[in-house]
Amino acid sequence: MRLSKNLFLATTLSVALSIAGCSTPTPPQKPSQPQPVNLAQVSATAEQYLARAAASNDPREQYANLLLASEAYLDAGQLNEASNLLSQLQGNLPESVELNSQYRYLQAKFLQAKGENQAALQASMTPANVQLPRWQQIRLLQLQAELYGAMQQHVNELRTLSALSGLVDEAQQATLNQSIWNKLQPLPLEVITRQLAITSEPLFNGWLSLAQLIKQNAVDPSALTSQLNGWREQHPSHPAALQLPDSLQQALNTKAYQANKIAVLLPLSGRHEAQSEAIRYGIISQLMQNNPNVDVAFYDTSASVDNAYQQALTEGAEFVIGPLLKANVDKMAGIPSTVPQLYLNLPTEPSIAPDDYFFSLSPIQEAQKAAEYMHKQGIRRPLILSARSAVSKRMAEAFEQRWLELSQESIEIHFFENGSEMQAGVRNALEVDASQARIAKIKQFGDNAIQADFRSRRDIDGLFLIASASQVKLVKPFIDVNISVFADPLPIFASSRSHLKTNNGRYPSELNGLRFNDMTWLINDNADRRQANQLWPQWSLSLQRLYVMGYDAAALIDKLAQMRAFPGYRVQGQSGSLSVDEQGVLQRDLAWGRLQNGRIRPL
Repeated sequence: MRLSKNLFLATTLSVALSIAGCSTPTPPQKPSQPQPVNLAQVSATAEQYLARAAASNDPREQYANLLLASEAYLDAGQLNEASNLLSQLQGNLPESVELNSQYRYLQAKFLQAKGENQAALQASMTPANVQLPRWQQIRLLQLQAELYGAMQQHVNELRTLSALSGLVDEAQQATLNQSIWNKLQPLPLEVITRQLAITSEPLFNGWLSLAQLIKQNAVDPSALTSQLNGWREQHPSHPAALQLPDSLQQALNTKAYQANKIAVLLPLSGRHEAQSEAIRYGIISQLMQNNPNVDVAFYDTSASVDNAYQQALTEGAEFVIGPLLKANVDKMAGIPSTVPQLYLNLPTEPSIAPDDYFFSLSPIQEAQKAAEYMHKQGIRRPLILSARSAVSKRMAEAFEQRWLELSQESIEIHFFENGSEMQAGVRNALEVDASQARIAKIKQFGDNAIQADFRSRRDIDGLFLIASASQVKLVKPFIDVNISVFADPLPIFASSRSHLKTNNGRYPSELNGLRFNDMTWLINDNADRRQANQLWPQWSLSLQRLYVMGYDAAALIDKLAQMRAFPGYRVQGQSGSLSVDEQGVLQRDLAWGRLQNGRIRPL
């Protein structure tokens, strides 16, 4: 039988005070006009609120103080005490919108503190027919924005922050609007466009349309100014129309690099000559096609990168591409530049120079992007199967770390050796040996004629394979034959390191189904690629990638400043969809292809 409200409250207070280690004081006389308890701010300890609840004769005031005690426990990190008190209050609060809303808020905060973000979000939701005081709306929206952000649901986070900006005061709104813009910029254009089609909230729609026009016109200042004026006319009362976020205003003032004389620093002699030649041909090809009046000069860094750089400056270089080798990049990135520079590798330490940029064909970056792609494809329980080499291990760790950021869940990594141990590594990762051991044990106690199929593990829904092109020809078929007949086909993803070069464009049939990422130029058939293959048929895929890197490096010169000023602004290059982060590092979203019937099918 359910306790009456009065009996429940007395029991709760007794237990709560026991938790606090306090004795119940003699209740004071009830004041003629009790002051309402302020739920909006915790200004005392949990024990003090419990004592106040026990001393009060007003049931509402008692419940309010118990809620404040719960919040004080949460703020102090005393989750057990908060949980006990909230559990006692559950379902027994009086019919008060304010009290019940505060209970939902505190229950959500408790779940958030435990790391149960999805449950916390559900607990924080207010019924549609309930109208809350402004202060409670603000607190719930702030909490929900935090939860969406933690779960990487950035569109919902921004939608919530947009709603919040309509409730806070002017000073808070300026800070909040800057935060909204900073979080909005990295969203891809296709995500923004898709949300615009389904969004009905005017304030959020204004933010989305502003971001869309910036991304579509960032490279063309005159068009951007015109579009921005049009947006202001359509959204005259929008906060960003009244005052542009500071970072957006600064970005609008950014000038594109204009270089009539380009210097390229490469090791044109010695053991890196072939790689440098591929990059050089890519740069020349792009400039001849698109900017033939630009003067480009190449400087050999094999003897001294310092001398090559100084000679380039002496001869009037207005923009520098290179150097290529990491040691030279580390050496030069710490020296203040007098002209903008696009390095062709990553520095060991991040650079803070505003005109330094870094372009790398980084396998670590590829692994991180693979994690993002697989997550977007709905993979939730991936397994990493990696060769045991230094580069492969770093890729596996990068994938694992990015996956943890995306899903808050860790994943398994299994390594395989070359040679005879390769098969054992695959079988162990898929738990095939364990299944066959169970079958053998069953046969020991029954008829040896029993026929049984092994069962591979069913708790994974995707596999990221880190293997070289030669290794993948051996590993992929072995994975296929070790997938149980009872299991659905397991999608296998790989990086560009698994991409084979073929002489006739046809791939071995045993690789059918393999998905891998690579440069757009190498996934999609195009006339430039066919021409390059005719000119340099002996080139490996690695040299072809360096050619494309040089091509894109030259193409990006007049876009880099805007790309850095507008985070998330993307340029579709031959090497992928390119953006620049706040440290000047180019981020590449590669194209994906799937081998089907011996051919690449772009995804």
